[in-house]
Amino acid sequence: MDTYRAFILNERNQIVRAEILEASDDEAAFAAARPFWQEADLEIWRGSRRVVRVLKGGQTVAPATPSGD
Repeated sequence: MDTYRAFILNERNQIVRAEILEASDDEAAFAAARPFWQEADLEIWRGSRRVVRVLKGGQTVAPATPSGD
């Protein structure tokens, strides 16, 4: 399992909350963040790599890229 963070954003793209997610890969982290992207825009990060930006409702605007790890 890897540690991911979901940064929940306000309407000015400022971080208002961070949630720690434990997931086996990027797709599992995306699924684990579902409760949060139903309420607000967010970004999912693994360390210093942004995995994806998700708009409220689940539309991705920055697709996941290979981690290279």
